[in-house]
Amino acid sequence: CDQVTVLRSGRDVAVVDPALTSTAQIARLMVNREVGEQYFRARTSPGSPVLQLRGLGAGRFYDGVDL
Repeated sequence: CDQVTVLRSGRDVAVVDPALTSTAQIARLMVNREVGEQYFRARTSPGSPVLQLRGLGAGRFYDGVDL
């Protein structure tokens, strides 16, 4: 891509050339501070549901919603 537009709180704060800008620099522009150590979460498999809803309704707005 030719350029990256960086947003912070929904506002355009910078337009940078991705070939000349590191991911750390882009992250700093996004949050307006240095971003510390990066880590990746281990993949996990989904467990059993904590909450299930069946037939949820709210008057005329919706009815019979299953989550």
